[in-house]
Amino acid sequence: MSNRIKTESLSYTGRAGPIQAYMSRPDVNESRPAVIVIHEIWGLNNHIRDVADRFAKQGYVALAPHLFSSGYVPQEMLSEENIRATMQ
Repeated sequence: MSNRIKTESLSYTGRAGPIQAYMSRPDVNESRPAVIVIHEIWGLNNHIRDVADRFAKQGYVALAPHLFSSGYVPQEMLSEENIRATMQ
């Protein structure tokens, strides 16, 4: 299998509004299995794009949605109290 991949940024309709996403897939014209790559609290960043690219190089279509792109931010995770508790 070739390691050539195609990538694109896209959006789709979510419950709270448009969801931005990154898709990476093998550069072939045939059906492939798919995975969804879920990011951590830092959102859709270069590391998550790299994870999706690595799946694509192994033959998977990888979709990485930016779960915070519709405006949702897990405030309770970003509270000063929770950050301090994590650092102790």
